[in-house]
Amino acid sequence: GAARHRRANGHPPTSRWPLLRLRRLATVLIALVLFTACSSAPQAVRPAQINAQQAAADLLAQHDANADGVLSAEEAIACPAVAANFVKYDANTDGQIDEDEIATRFQQWSADGAGVLRVGCRVTLDGRPLAGANVQLEPEFCFEGALQPATGTTDGHGQCSLTVDPANLPEELSRVRGVQPGLYAVKITHPEISLPEKYNSEATLGLEVASDTLGPAGTEFALSAR
Repeated sequence: GAARHRRANGHPPTSRWPLLRLRRLATVLIALVLFTACSSAPQAVRPAQINAQQAAADLLAQHDANADGVLSAEEAIACPAVAANFVKYDANTDGQIDEDEIATRFQQWSADGAGVLRVGCRVTLDGRPLAGANVQLEPEFCFEGALQPATGTTDGHGQCSLTVDPANLPEELSRVRGVQPGLYAVKITHPEISLPEKYNSEATLGLEVASDTLGPAGTEFALSAR
């Protein structure tokens, strides 16, 4: 009768219709949820718009003490973020870095395609974790206006994640957490402990935020009370 007619015309038996319709409805709902989730995800943060050649020229002018057009390892000490990664800048391994080498290094940050990177750090004082320390990353002079500062406060293990203040990001990126690639002076203070000025006002600490300078364990700042 009717059942044989349905089977003959390629239709499943009546008892299977509800199950098949439920499966199709579930598939549609899952696809809709996935589409909505993807559509509402925060936008990717594009790399900062940096004039690498100009920034390199500014950095060189600021720290080239003898005005010979290059930075020696000794001169680079004035910019701790560069000094700590000197070999990454010295492409021809001649023991000094010129404007083009600096600009090439800066261009690599944008080439990586990451607008922000996760930056974790650990702060110790005389070998012990320092809880409640305020860690601030301030862009080096040549990047002022292009990069945003980042901050973090250490927990009981002396650890924290550094991030740009969401207030300094567009509204659609307010949920993004991380630090823009670049060179930063690091300043560490504590509300109850007076730390030596070399760790804050004298800015002897620095950090280059780049994909090839940040290890999985994060960055450690080992402070001394003296």
